[in-house]
Amino acid sequence: MALVDGVLVKDQKTPKREISEIDQRVITVRKGPGAEANLLPLPDEIARFANALRALMSGSGQAVLDEFAAELMPVENGWKTKLSPLEEARLSLDLVGCGARLTGMTLYEPDGVTRRLTFATPE
Repeated sequence: MALVDGVLVKDQKTPKREISEIDQRVITVRKGPGAEANLLPLPDEIARFANALRALMSGSGQAVLDEFAAELMPVENGWKTKLSPLEEARLSLDLVGCGARLTGMTLYEPDGVTRRLTFATPE
């Protein structure tokens, strides 16, 4: 995941090529560079986490602490930070990394659904 001009960009290479961009209100998904775009509205709760990721990736940790309770804990081969919104904590998010690199995230939904995203090391 990268931050490009305020937009979160995920360029998935395998199993199928897919580029996802998350701006302030919309998720744009393409099957590759220049491909037709699918636009999805960004739900408000997910937008809060996307804003937290933008703040973290731009070096503004205080902006995250203004909106979320953050718990940092060491794990094998790195660290994990649990983010829970200070208000209406219906979702929570775990960010996992090693050193300065974010290696994955897990979103926990109130109905028990868990969504995990793992970032591969660039080759």
